[in-house]
Amino acid sequence: MNNLSIGSWNVNGLGDKYRDDQFMSCLKFICLCHLHPPLNSPHYDDDFLKLEAEITQVSDKGNVLVIGDLNARIANHDDFIADENKIHSSLQDILPEDYVQDFNIDRNSLDKIFNSQGQQLIDLCIASQLRVLNGRFIGDMLGNMTCFKPSGCSTVDYALTSVDLINSVSFFQILEPSYLSDHAQIVVFLKGCISMQNMNIDRKYSEIDMTFKWETISKEKLYTVLEESSTRDEILGYENTPFEINCSGVEEQNNN
Repeated sequence: MNNLSIGSWNVNGLGDKYRDDQFMSCLKFICLCHLHPPLNSPHYDDDFLKLEAEITQVSDKGNVLVIGDLNARIANHDDFIADENKIHSSLQDILPEDYVQDFNIDRNSLDKIFNSQGQQLIDLCIASQLRVLNGRFIGDMLGNMTCFKPSGCSTVDYALTSVDLINSVSFFQILEPSYLSDHAQIVVFLKGCISMQNMNIDRKYSEIDMTFKWETISKEKLYTVLEESSTRDEILGYENTPFEINCSGVEEQNNN
């Protein structure tokens, strides 16, 4: 069975890792988690160009998946060169022999606004041969909104994937908004086959001997146990026991 390995970093965090053959050889595809500042932000600094440079550096090492808040609105605009097969024959002659033409994959979007950063994102997709998953896959066939603010809703969170990785995408979903954020969570499901036998997992930490199901009366039971003198003595004894402030000391204290 093949392992599915994922490497992730922010746009400024790749450094020289792409030059490390040992690091890159363990990746089947490369995932970049990206937070793109708004155009009027003081932190904005040609981030799409930086992201494109990062993708260019690693694209020959494997397929790329970009997920994050890109602060761009692309409406229904094509993220590929439309009707590329109709390019004039004189231009076809100057293209390299291994050039692969773009192909059309329909995409929907409930956000009909197209802004300047949206154009930059479209240019990035065309230049890097990435495709937007929003509005294209089961789970989000309509291209739902991802950002919800008092001023209105928009689609600014995206998943972009290399063309060669599209067949490995089985599902794409935009989850329901929650009180934790004004952005909805986006989820990508990739086909993969992971062998647990090849993973070095310490079973002492991966398996739990027992579990507890929290019920209505569990709160009262907890209070009752905590009020017992034996429980208080055990907690105080644990708190007053000296131990070394390092990993081995903490582990030894917890195992006692």
